[in-house]
Order: sequence, then structure tokens, then C-alpha cells
Amino acid sequence: MTDSFPSLDLKQVDFRVLPMRTRFPFKYGIASLTALPHLVLKVETEVDGAPAEGIASEGLPPKWFTKNPDTTFEEDLPAMLEVIGQAAELALMAPPSSFSNFG
Repeated sequence: MTDSFPSLDLKQVDFRVLPMRTRFPFKYGIASLTALPHLVLKVETEVDGAPAEGIASEGLPPKWFTKNPDTTFEEDLPAMLEVIGQAAELALMAPPSSFSNFG
């Protein structure tokens, strides 16, 4: 028996960044975290020709992306969001995909 994977055609990607506070402060690596922006991503797609929507979210902690101790998080955040925006644009330009060749 072979599994069949659905075809996926990405139609639209929107994201927003919401300010969030942590429940309590903690330190990790070179960063100390008390608040962080939270990325919320919404996509509209077609799965095997049927419309579908999805939502995902993730925190954007300081120094997760750049790891450069000489920059501030205020400098790093725009770079993270630019990369996320570019990834969304590239995904929208990609042809509909079928994952049936993976396995």
C-alpha cells in the first residue's frame, strides 16, 4: 500500500507581530527575556483543489536569529521580519506542489 500526499497550492500569506510578556523573566545564552514579539501567520491555500486556511504562531526571542552580541534586539527584529516576508513571497511564487515523491 502506498500513501498519497495531497497537492498544495499556497494562495495568500499574512502575518502580524503582537507584543507579548513572559510569565516570569529568564536568561538564556546572551539574552535575558521578559517580553518578546509573537508572530502570527495565516495562510490561505488549496489542498487537492479544495480551499483551506491555517494559522500558526511562534515567539521571536532576542538573539535567536542573529546571535550577534553587538546588535540590539530593536536592530535584529526588522531583519527577522524581512527574512520571514521574503520566505512568504518565495513560497507564494512557487508552483503548486505535490509531495507524492517524498517518502
